[in-house]
Amino acid sequence: MHWYIALPAALLLIFACISFLKSNKNLKDNSNPISGKYLLAIALLSLLVTVYSGIGGYTNQLIDFEKHNAVLFDLINNKWPVFYHNHQYIKESVFLDYYLGWYLPPALLAKITSIYLTEFYSFAWSFLGLFLSIYWFLKIGGVKNWWAIFLFFLFGDLESVYTVIRFFTKSIFVWNFDWNFLLKELYLTDIIFANFSSNYACQMTQYEWAPQHSLGAWVGTGIILQSSYLNKDNRFILLLGSLTLLWSPFVSIGLIPIILLSVSRNIKSVFTWENFVAGLCLFIIMAVYYIAHYPQDFRWIWEMYKNSEGLYKVPLFIIVKFGIVLICIYPFIKNDKEFKPLFFVVFISLSLIPFIYIGHQADFAMRASSPSWYILVILVVMSLKSITRANTLKYLYYSLILLSCTRYIIYGKYHTTLHELYNLKVSESNRLTNLYDLEWFNTQYFGRMESLFMKYFAKEHE
Repeated sequence: MHWYIALPAALLLIFACISFLKSNKNLKDNSNPISGKYLLAIALLSLLVTVYSGIGGYTNQLIDFEKHNAVLFDLINNKWPVFYHNHQYIKESVFLDYYLGWYLPPALLAKITSIYLTEFYSFAWSFLGLFLSIYWFLKIGGVKNWWAIFLFFLFGDLESVYTVIRFFTKSIFVWNFDWNFLLKELYLTDIIFANFSSNYACQMTQYEWAPQHSLGAWVGTGIILQSSYLNKDNRFILLLGSLTLLWSPFVSIGLIPIILLSVSRNIKSVFTWENFVAGLCLFIIMAVYYIAHYPQDFRWIWEMYKNSEGLYKVPLFIIVKFGIVLICIYPFIKNDKEFKPLFFVVFISLSLIPFIYIGHQADFAMRASSPSWYILVILVVMSLKSITRANTLKYLYYSLILLSCTRYIIYGKYHTTLHELYNLKVSESNRLTNLYDLEWFNTQYFGRMESLFMKYFAKEHE
């Protein structure tokens, strides 16, 4: 941006961050202290998971890394903002208008040093984000158990169970068991909506495919829950919400119910300069930046199917994806004044998000649901921690949770027959506009030159 906008905004953010750190340093919070040895173990696990995910190219990567690498390549090899003057599907020149929180720090370091170090920088940046995500998860959930971290990564939905039940019900009626067909359905990401629309995934899947969304969602949700909601101190909540816009506007939308709930607990503490000067400043900049984006298709779920099929399948989606688990959780948190409101926020958010369909694919549902899914896993961990008596219901609940983890076992990255795997280098990437000859792909990452952002905020260059 122009220096006379960038410099004051940066100074406001720096002073607001210093204020935030001072405030939290004085905050007396001795709940669930985590020892240095345990933190070291979490760091090692975060390191191994990040290697396995493909970030940094130390193991094979999923196909989305072609796009990730192209964005990094263009940021490193061009001045900012990045302009594209020869676009095959948009007549006029455009600029890169995408969620850059995950991309900018590695790109900046590689621009200063060498493009051949980009993989290391993106790996280190992601590792740090994952470590903080797990830390806040354990802190808020009040646990220090490895089974909790297992659920952090792999807790998913019950769609595999639903698929098996549906298969046997149909097969028994016609007495024809097509096992290959069952395997194909299990491998699909979403059976209820025919792999075409809304889907919720476990956090390991989200980390493998879209760290640019998931890390901002997890760290942002964790900090807001701890510093604002649980401590009833909203001095920085709007600033924190605005910071998540750097990572993903879909995630920021998913955080709105949580932010509103936190504000309702202590509305007076919201009125601070950190929120209404620094936070508002960042919000305006990011809002103008995203408004410049070429419009994407917005549809309601019933518009995606004939005869409103999507509408009457929503209740089934709710039950299979998270409804049954929430029913099991409720007895454990119904008397908890802190987490009971979050329970209802999770239920309402995850129920309403599937109705909205934005863009060529249903990315909105996956990304906007990330904050609520993060809280859902915390609630699952808290409910399991609360079980004391050994009875049949206890083991049925354990079985239900384990079954929910089968989604990743069936569909995970390691399943090479399902996913295209690559080992790509940023230095060898194509430009974003030369990656795929597909119109829907080549119109979802760019902004208009005739926009408020380019006219008044962004610096000009050849």
